Amino acid sequence: MRVLLVQAPTYNPEMEGAIFPLGLAYLATALRPAHEVEILDLNLADDPSRALLDAAARHRAEAVGYSLRNIKVSRPGVEEQQVAIDPAVAPLRALRAAHPALPIIAGGCAFGLYARPLMERQPELDVGLVGEAEEAFPALLAHLDEPWKVAGAVYRREG
Repeated sequence: MRVLLVQAPTYNPEMEGAIFPLGLAYLATALRPAHEVEILDLNLADDPSRALLDAAARHRAEAVGYSLRNIKVSRPGVEEQQVAIDPAVAPLRALRAAHPALPIIAGGCAFGLYARPLMERQPELDVGLVGEAEEAFPALLAHLDEPWKVAGAVYRREG
């Protein structure tokens, strides 16, 4: 399977410079024996939505792993969470519009912290993984139609 692993754009005006997506590098290593993998860091793109669409087309992605690393939230309210997450999920909206059937799998530290609100408010996400993904992600790719079989999978039941 052709898998595109994506580091979501991180909105943090205090952060300077790029941070290597180490988690995605580990995950790519775990996936590569059986899958064709490309990594894309949207923090390096001038237009993250366009960069994601171009990479998905170039790689002919059959699944997208979308890592949400950081979400800066000063107060734990729903509105603050959404303001912080909007830049990270905007590229997903473009990807879902262009490729409605492409499986999008969320993960990363921020997803682990906000899995439920993200799954409730971001219909672009098909399933997510909480915790280490080196074993869970390959298992999930083998069970995309049955995510309940994979430890750490977060998914919607009946919508």
